Amino acid sequence: MAWLDFNSITLTDLSREFLDVWLTSNPTTARCLSAVIRWAVARRTAGKVAVPTKRPGLPSRFIHSDELNQ
Repeated sequence: MAWLDFNSITLTDLSREFLDVWLTSNPTTARCLSAVIRWAVARRTAGKVAVPTKRPGLPSRFIHSDELNQ
């Protein structure tokens, strides 16, 4: 909210572009931000925006059974 205020952006004016700028500079806050955005959209104080979620990928390295016993 402070960032929006500092940049003179209202919740009504919040767009995907602004959200992307915020997430690029504050990647660790996505989880907390998601709840706030859902709350604001549900109450129609923000446009229809959503915080993108990261889908967990498949494992990139598999452990051989010999390594498990070490």
